[in-house]
Amino acid sequence: MTALMEVIPTGSYALLVPRNVEEDIDADVTSFWLDGDDLLLQLSSRTRSDGQQVSAGERMRDRLDMHAYSSVAIVPLEILGCPDAEAASAVDEDGTHWLFVYAVWPALAVFVTVTHPSRDVAAPSWAIDAVRSIRLS
Repeated sequence: MTALMEVIPTGSYALLVPRNVEEDIDADVTSFWLDGDDLLLQLSSRTRSDGQQVSAGERMRDRLDMHAYSSVAIVPLEILGCPDAEAASAVDEDGTHWLFVYAVWPALAVFVTVTHPSRDVAAPSWAIDAVRSIRLS
């Protein structure tokens, strides 16, 4: 079993990642990967102080409409305590595999991508476990 640590990419949410994970923060995007593995986890978030939050489903439809992905499939992925989450896998024209996840609370939306150049990113992995562990901080 891999030892985990909690990371808080912003003051709004936290998640669990392996202790040996590499991390990079570039503007609003936090990236995680393991040395020697091409699996990449990236997260960004936006807070909302007033008005109606856009649903995870609507955000996902907009995301999938942006590019001509093949093999698009809705992925059952539960994030405990998240009232509105949507996940979908896709393959782009270069064969890169993508998993897109929107986790939406009334005052926060977290957008997640998991990518790999050739393997199914919706399959069990440390990145999927990290996504499932997202919670408000």
